[in-house]
Amino acid sequence: KGTYCSTAILCYIQVSSNTKKMSLLRSALAPLARNSRSFVSSPISRTTTEVPPGYKHMQVKAGRFNLEDGKPVFIKGGTLDSILYKLTMGACVGAVVWDLILYYELAQR
Repeated sequence: KGTYCSTAILCYIQVSSNTKKMSLLRSALAPLARNSRSFVSSPISRTTTEVPPGYKHMQVKAGRFNLEDGKPVFIKGGTLDSILYKLTMGACVGAVVWDLILYYELAQR
């Protein structure tokens, strides 16, 4: 692709030889690609159908976040999330007030 060929025949020979090399490489690596899953997973984990114990707990916890109760998702975690949200909003309002005071004082100079 990146080389200039003076004749169409020479270009065809170069492209076909590169294609043959690539097809040889692909055919050599095809069995490895097909069986790569068996290299990284154990036979026990592939045959087991039981659900891990933490999965049910996670489903119950996720169900709390899917309720339509009018709360945003970042407050649905409970009291701690609500407190952290209020502290964050208070810090943001405090920073804006502090900036306005600073700008007012700088404008007076």
